[in-house]
Amino acid sequence: MQLDLTAGEAGASLSRTAQLRLAIAVAAPVCAFALLWNLSVVHYYIMMSDPADRATFMAPVARAIQHILLLPLLTGSYYLAGLPAATGGRPWRVLIKQLALLIAFSLLVRPVGFVAAHFAPGAMSSEPFDLAHLAEEMGLAEWMSSALNYSLVYALGLGVLFGLIMLAKYRQEQLRAAAMRANWLQAQLETLRVQLHPHFLFNTLNTISALVGSRPEEARDLIAQLAALLRDSIEEAAGEFYPLRREVELANKYLRIMSARFGARLKPTLDVMPGLEDCPVPHGLLLTLLENAVTHGVSAITGDSELSLRCGLERGLLVVEVGNDYDPEAAPPPGHRGGLSALATRLNALYGDAFELEYGGNGGGIWYTRVRLPADCESGAVGAEGAGARALPLAQRRLI
Repeated sequence: MQLDLTAGEAGASLSRTAQLRLAIAVAAPVCAFALLWNLSVVHYYIMMSDPADRATFMAPVARAIQHILLLPLLTGSYYLAGLPAATGGRPWRVLIKQLALLIAFSLLVRPVGFVAAHFAPGAMSSEPFDLAHLAEEMGLAEWMSSALNYSLVYALGLGVLFGLIMLAKYRQEQLRAAAMRANWLQAQLETLRVQLHPHFLFNTLNTISALVGSRPEEARDLIAQLAALLRDSIEEAAGEFYPLRREVELANKYLRIMSARFGARLKPTLDVMPGLEDCPVPHGLLLTLLENAVTHGVSAITGDSELSLRCGLERGLLVVEVGNDYDPEAAPPPGHRGGLSALATRLNALYGDAFELEYGGNGGGIWYTRVRLPADCESGAVGAEGAGARALPLAQRRLI
């Protein structure tokens, strides 16, 4: 089925093609039912009547031709009955339109039967086929009897048709609601993604500004690194998930920029369990955790500051953990950990309740932020969990 989603239209409506298909799907079995019911009734009356009167009954082949001719008429009536022009407006107007279609079809049953009887194979009628002969054969009682019988059959099919139309519209409305929800969710995710790293960009630009006059070479190098990071961050932005390998590359670039900003006092380390490279993670997850640690940890203390990033497996879950030095006695500033709040909202939209986000100090001056996600890595790519998380080579771990 297709929907006509014209702007400003109240609710979903079926396309003309879908409406015609439904009309055919209902009219065909209704005609078949009417034929079988008619043949059974006629057969009963033939058995109960005198042999001399049996010739007045229409032959079965003529009955079949009659219902074949009625099929397009019934299909057209059902098609018109399902159109918005026949189903919209005040209830009494709708009732009048539907009754008009019912009466029009029912009154055509007897004339169509006359045509079928006249042209059926084996028909022996010597009378010419014209309107005068038709009027002569059309008794009012027989005409009204056929109209009444077939109006009941028509009404039965009309009820089935409206039920199918309502079901089709309900299913299409569900699909449209799901599409609207998906669009809203994607817009929300994009909004949250934009909100995750504003401080990083501003602080990096301030660092570049401070280096332009005194150390122009470092400033140019920092600009190049920032451009590379931003380019890689927004590349293929439509994808919500990246392989962990790609996110680690972005984290490396970010840490190099932070090393240029804070100098030798920042001591970052990176510890990734082998085999997790292809695990999909939300794009920007590592950058968000690192930016949060730098903003509320490294920038808030003086002296050397350790900043660690670890990725491993625990109980079948992918664990991403960031640790940084912090001052336990310092009160957190207003809006503390605001980036984590936006991250939690984003993870909830992506995973529902299948994720964990926790953070807090260990009492010894180290602040940890941990994210646990379903590990959707390729089968056999990850080693045994009991072996623990093994570190990358030292040259890749210690970033200066």
